[in-house]
Amino acid sequence: MTLSGVTVGLLVSRWREVTRSRRNEVRARARGAQEAGRGHYPLFWLLHGAWFLSLWREGRQQHKVNLIFLPILALLGFARFAVIRRAGDTWSARILPVPDEVKRDPARYRLLRLASYGIAAVEIAVAPLAVNARRTAGVFTLLNLLLLLFFRLPAERRAIKDLAGE
Repeated sequence: MTLSGVTVGLLVSRWREVTRSRRNEVRARARGAQEAGRGHYPLFWLLHGAWFLSLWREGRQQHKVNLIFLPILALLGFARFAVIRRAGDTWSARILPVPDEVKRDPARYRLLRLASYGIAAVEIAVAPLAVNARRTAGVFTLLNLLLLLFFRLPAERRAIKDLAGE
């Protein structure tokens, strides 16, 4: 496996997620979902785009793949796919809680979303380490954590709390 293989694998995986997210967004809106946290969503696109560029740039300088982190990255990919599949058409990259579904089972909604965020956060650290891009791993793990803690999770908590009547 090479840097190109790792990068192409990640890009294909993310592209599939974006297309699934878009399809699920249309379905969620048809069931009454209103987007929450819209203002910070572009920051995640910017973060992920810069992460890919940094991973590629720094990884090219290292000229090798780390065989310890590569299988961990593969396992994370499978875990991410499993969580997204389990969430079904409720999974989206956007915060789109469907009122009736949140009221019926707010805990399930929270747990699947948190698992997805957790796996993505670990992938942001592990993918660069798989290509020996340590600076990218450190910087983007920290930036992602800050976005999650100060924007994404509070916005999602508020949206679920409002819909669940808590």
